[in-house]
Amino acid sequence: MLRHLVLSLVATLVIAASPQARAQDKPEDINPNMSAEVGEKAVKLVDKFHETVVRIPVTVKLANGKPHTGQMVLTMFKPAGAGPFPIVIFNHGRTSKKRAEAGRFRYLGFAGYVIHRKVALAVPTRLGYGVSGFDVDPEVWVGKGCEEFSYTLLVEAHAEQVEATVKYLRKQPWVDARRIVLAGASVGGFGSVTSAALHPEGVIGVINFVGGAGGSSDHDKVGKPCSSADVGAKYAAAGSKTRVPTLWIYAENDKLWGPKIPITWHRAYASAGGVSEFHMLPPVGDDGHTLLAHGNRQWRPLTDAFLARLGIPAPKSTAAFPPSGFASIQDASKVPLIDAKARQDGYQRFLRGNIPRAFVIAPNGGWASFYGDEEALEKALARCEQGGKRKCKPYAVDDAVVWTP
Repeated sequence: MLRHLVLSLVATLVIAASPQARAQDKPEDINPNMSAEVGEKAVKLVDKFHETVVRIPVTVKLANGKPHTGQMVLTMFKPAGAGPFPIVIFNHGRTSKKRAEAGRFRYLGFAGYVIHRKVALAVPTRLGYGVSGFDVDPEVWVGKGCEEFSYTLLVEAHAEQVEATVKYLRKQPWVDARRIVLAGASVGGFGSVTSAALHPEGVIGVINFVGGAGGSSDHDKVGKPCSSADVGAKYAAAGSKTRVPTLWIYAENDKLWGPKIPITWHRAYASAGGVSEFHMLPPVGDDGHTLLAHGNRQWRPLTDAFLARLGIPAPKSTAAFPPSGFASIQDASKVPLIDAKARQDGYQRFLRGNIPRAFVIAPNGGWASFYGDEEALEKALARCEQGGKRKCKPYAVDDAVVWTP
């Protein structure tokens, strides 16, 4: 399900793995340069994100009713320092690639997003995928046909692996055990919401990116997921038990779900008592299901605001101005003085930049921007005035237009 997202965000490492043979009673450190059994070369850990990898034991139930114990690969990223840091557990989707080729899920783009906010990230590669072993499939859909599929096994297996991840992370000294956020995309978003219903200790919120199950990339099944009613029922059951807040983000042109079905899923969750905030965004790229990879400028402010309400604020510019109401920050056509090329290139690049950020304008149409630094405004002004020898004025700071004519 995570077709383009897997290709754009997952740097794969495929390690020889046999979960039954490797099952242990305690986590096992992984040598990232272990020889690969299939596919691609081993990848180097990202030092700037303090990337580490372990295996943790987890037991799930298979379709035949028997338990299966395996070693789930867990990739972790953290900010510099000792912590303790809040942490996001990000759950991957059901990739359309062969499960054996899924490799090790990492989400480096999302890792950069959270680490910039002094938040750690943990990414489980669940049993049945890539380096965690693909000889079994705990998330198989059970039923005679598309409209009769049940996702019970998927939900249960997901919850077991989330629980194992939470228990492991809460024992790490660099993790703030009281501030854990579940998140995920596609099946990972669906599983994050349903897993929260079991009240994993320390979990304070859930972020659901395009969550669901049963989708297909087949041309005649676009926007027609199998057994969407069962997905809705699973969401409703979770809503009746979950008390932490949740954020749901979808896009209108999602080729797996379409624009209407996610609304019914969310309605089922909220009607059952789930605390939630829902956003259906305008079309994102060619397929809204790739929202996480290609819709950063749309989901980032929503996610920042949600995390801030959980007590995890995003960094802000040191010299922020109050919003002026002159225009929406996303509307490049309203930016005064600058030419069309600057609106298309420079301002769009600013919108993709991480906060703190600033975009400033000179009277002669010159401009400058700076992002990812608490002194973004000061640095943008200095860059603008140095280049144009004119006094420049702030147009946008962080997520607000501050320009006054």
